[in-house]
Amino acid sequence: MMNLVFIGNDKKCFNILKMSITNIKILLLSSKRVPLYSLKKSNADIILIDLDFIESDLLLFISELQALKGFSAVYLTGKNCPIPILVQAVKMGVTDFIPKPFNSESLHKIEDTVNFIIKERVKGIQNHIEPFSDISGHIIGCSKGIQIVKERIQLYAAANAAVLLLGESGVGKNLIARCIHNLSNRKKYAYYTMHTAALTQSIIESELYGTNEGAFTDAKSRPGYFESANNGTLFMDEIGEMPMESQVKLLRILEEKTITRVGGFKQIPIDVRVISATNIHLIDAIKNRLFREDLYYRINTLSISIPPLRERMEDVPLLVEFFLNNNELNYTISKSGLEKLTQHSWPGNVRELKSVLTRAGIHSGTKRKINYNHIIFN
Repeated sequence: MMNLVFIGNDKKCFNILKMSITNIKILLLSSKRVPLYSLKKSNADIILIDLDFIESDLLLFISELQALKGFSAVYLTGKNCPIPILVQAVKMGVTDFIPKPFNSESLHKIEDTVNFIIKERVKGIQNHIEPFSDISGHIIGCSKGIQIVKERIQLYAAANAAVLLLGESGVGKNLIARCIHNLSNRKKYAYYTMHTAALTQSIIESELYGTNEGAFTDAKSRPGYFESANNGTLFMDEIGEMPMESQVKLLRILEEKTITRVGGFKQIPIDVRVISATNIHLIDAIKNRLFREDLYYRINTLSISIPPLRERMEDVPLLVEFFLNNNELNYTISKSGLEKLTQHSWPGNVRELKSVLTRAGIHSGTKRKINYNHIIFN
């Protein structure tokens, strides 16, 4: 969520801001010395300076603010501001002056700035991920955690080593695996996804390695995922659920880079990059003898931890904007609706958010505007 920092001690103005603009976090900084390190620590997107509170040289303070960077807009407020000072402040990057007491028009200025910043960030994110345009989805977010994920995708895509994706269900592990593939030198070749959870050992092995005709009743000769993904990428989702017996064979194949079809004898060379994912703690699984330690080190040459949505709530407005703008019905959402979404803990992560928005859009009917009452959590 975006942050607005109000530098001042006018509690009435502060409370009006909090009640009027609900889709951002509004913080109060009332130190007379206005320590710049506190502003930097606050991760402010918008700064509102009360001239009735500031005792230091305003223009000097603004120049010091500009040196900090990291925020998108600076507003001045107060009972009045001398025109020459205001002109100079605007030249230095101040957005506007909002006189006190606040009214609906002045509050709309700040709200319009908030909405503009959100749209520009979504647009910037979409432009940044242009190389991913051939996949079904985008990695949306401005949080530190997601920025680290994006950086690692770019870095690891250029490598050829195995990657392990760690994160809860619904955070987008398949999407990230596909992004790594599409940015790699294997992008011209196949990308396959295999879900190992809830599959028996025999089914997993016939799916991974393929079968020869007559291997079992009604068996036909067909390639498995490894053969089909040769020179490309194989994404093995929920690898922590794989039976121990299958783990032994998978380890051998990753080491020898050859497979033998079920019911066959011929060794087939393969060149496949394996990206694995799990939502369980593999170290605990190793201690409980549910996962092989040697396989863990084989699939975990590189790793990416994807943070759950509840730990990056500032990404929710961006995700909402993205999903609604990419929906055929082109929904909009009210302030109260967005606030309700930012207060939810999201146990199902981004997958749950998309589902909630789809359901809310249906409940909104022909109006195509999602309100507070349209949002229903399971």
